Amino acid sequence: MKKKLAKFLASDKRPEGTMTLAEVYGFLFAVCTSPEPVKLEEWLEVVFNGEDPNYKSLEKRQKIELSLMEVFGEVSEQVKQMAPQLPEWFEVFESPEDNFSDESDLALWCDGFFDGYDWLEDVWDSSVDSDLEQALYELLTTLFCFSHREDAQAFCKRVNVT
Repeated sequence: MKKKLAKFLASDKRPEGTMTLAEVYGFLFAVCTSPEPVKLEEWLEVVFNGEDPNYKSLEKRQKIELSLMEVFGEVSEQVKQMAPQLPEWFEVFESPEDNFSDESDLALWCDGFFDGYDWLEDVWDSSVDSDLEQALYELLTTLFCFSHREDAQAFCKRVNVT
């Protein structure tokens, strides 16, 4: 795991709304699967909620941005190989319900993915043809369940799934 990057992102010195490392992975999956390329400068800004990340020095900035680019490269390569995977350090719980916790790696990954999808929604809307629209809806619905526990419970109740 990229411990230094995770620690940097989680620091109280970062702007409110800065993504966790798990969220960054989900967010970059959305960026890497976008129908149109996204510039580094654009997505870096979103990771820090559009605010200054408060780097201590130019050297620290370079190290952190290099680490983020490495995550991007890792996710991008998986997408190109059509073999996406959750990071090996992710903790996925045996009991599915435990993965719905707001702080679970899977829920945070889904939150990051939705941040990316929402940010690029206009690109997706203009690029997805009607043949793929239903498949995308089903994918988003599944991920949404992990990202929003209460809404997932309400949805399950509505369709009689316990």
